[in-house]
Amino acid sequence: MELSKTSGLIFLASRYEGVDERLIESSVDEEISIGDYVLSGGELPTMVVMDAIIRQLPGVLGDDNSAIEDSFVNGLLDCPHYTRPELLKDPGCLMYYCRVTMLELAPGDYSNR
Repeated sequence: MELSKTSGLIFLASRYEGVDERLIESSVDEEISIGDYVLSGGELPTMVVMDAIIRQLPGVLGDDNSAIEDSFVNGLLDCPHYTRPELLKDPGCLMYYCRVTMLELAPGDYSNR
């Protein structure tokens, strides 16, 4: 992400209807949308963008390859994940899950996504 290589960023988080257009025209370099829906303020979208930028910085994630191997990187969904207990009990309903320790896919093999 290009923004992760920028030395300084200023986020303008507006309240509900937005920011005065004159301020946008005179001072804003880039507008970013996180989707087509309405929120009460710009704080949550700002945090979403900040998280996406920060994840790109070296050493932030436990494994630097995690960001490039995440779901949605190639426009695909992630594969199913399972954990313990193998048997989940719910009133009137039993669900069985397989224990999965590690699934290794060959590069380009997205059959489970």
